[in-house]
Amino acid sequence: MYRTLVADDDFLVRSYLKTLDSWEKAGYEIVDDAEDGRKLMDSFRKKKSMFL
Repeated sequence: MYRTLVADDDFLVRSYLKTLDSWEKAGYEIVDDAEDGRKLMDSFRKKKSMFL
């Protein structure tokens, strides 16, 4: 399963994307989400060991 991060500035879009069943069916797991790329990269750095 691929671990995935989602970034979008719209909270409703992020919430909707995280609830889609198609992620899991396609082999993806949403690990975290953020409102912009900078915050997403900060989250990635903190959770980097999850992706290795």
